Amino acid sequence: MKKPYKNSKLLKIKNINNLYKSRYKIRYSFLGLKYTVKNKSKIEFYKIKKYNEKLSDYYNNMKILEKLKKYREGKEYLITCILVTYNHKNTIERAIESILSQQTKYPFLIKILDDCSTDGTTDICMEYAQKYPEKIHLVIQKENTKNKHVASVYRTIKTKYFSTLEGDDYWCDNSKLEKGIDFLEQNPEYICWTHDTLWINPNTGEKRSYTHDSQKINKFINPMTFDNYFYTAYGARIIRNVIDFKKEFEYNHKRDMFILYTLLDRGYIYFHDEIMSVYEFTGRGIFSSLHFLERCYSRLLTYYISNKYLNYRHDDFFTKEVDSKRLVICKKFFGRELGWRIYIFFKRRKYLKKLYKEKIDKFKFIEDGHKLYTKKEYQQILELAKGQE
Repeated sequence: MKKPYKNSKLLKIKNINNLYKSRYKIRYSFLGLKYTVKNKSKIEFYKIKKYNEKLSDYYNNMKILEKLKKYREGKEYLITCILVTYNHKNTIERAIESILSQQTKYPFLIKILDDCSTDGTTDICMEYAQKYPEKIHLVIQKENTKNKHVASVYRTIKTKYFSTLEGDDYWCDNSKLEKGIDFLEQNPEYICWTHDTLWINPNTGEKRSYTHDSQKINKFINPMTFDNYFYTAYGARIIRNVIDFKKEFEYNHKRDMFILYTLLDRGYIYFHDEIMSVYEFTGRGIFSSLHFLERCYSRLLTYYISNKYLNYRHDDFFTKEVDSKRLVICKKFFGRELGWRIYIFFKRRKYLKKLYKEKIDKFKFIEDGHKLYTKKEYQQILELAKGQE
């Protein structure tokens, strides 16, 4: 049994201010031998302690916080710009600046939702919140929620309009808010205004229009409905606040698609054919980082839950999106609602079986490759040994 000897203590070795470069070790004595090991629990403890100190410093520095809350409640903001971020240290400043640079006569509030970033994104957001206290409201999560905390923030929106943006994307037109709100103010029958987006792959440098090049849509007629619907980027929409998120918004899965289908059910969407935002495809997003099978099942589940939430008023549309003969057969024999449930159940089983098989095959491939490598290495050692003889 290993026991700490008399001089055993926690050693703090260099860079105490930088949590990710600090090393904490504890000394042990075993069978007369003295050695040191990393104490991971202590590392986590000091990380949490340092993070909480950083938060307390931030709130202590905001001496006008209480007055600011009253000021925000009294001030009539017309739109809330929701900026969702997690570990976007290299791009978050660009995203914030793209919102602050909007030239508009309409007052707007920026809500930055930091999902417990660990790369220094939080520090940048704090600096901006302190610099622009009348415009920026920072919400920092103590634990990572994988973007689920956004739903709770939607319930706090009190402005007439709201828009969304992710920390690795940005708006490239300073008149975006002005044009969008002007149109919605003059056309009350429309509940959403959206536009084209520039799709960029930073790894290859490829650039293309998300509407015309990616989706091959050259002709379109406003307003956009379920009949002539096509997808627009998450950061391209300005939405009239007509959804009661406190009562209706309980679904967290693929939130942007769910909101879009709800808007199409409630009213008209106007598409403005001009590139005003940039979407960077990094492959590290919540949806894009998923396995191909997981993305397929995620879309299918979104169709089902959205259809169910809208009381199957647009069942033909969602059935066409799935484009499956088996779904049509299930609906024919078991009815609309039960048919969807049976189809989703068997699709989920098939999806899990394929994913499990693929992981097993991958594991076998890695294991076989490792065995071959070790055999080859063993032969090389034998040959070297023979040469030395």
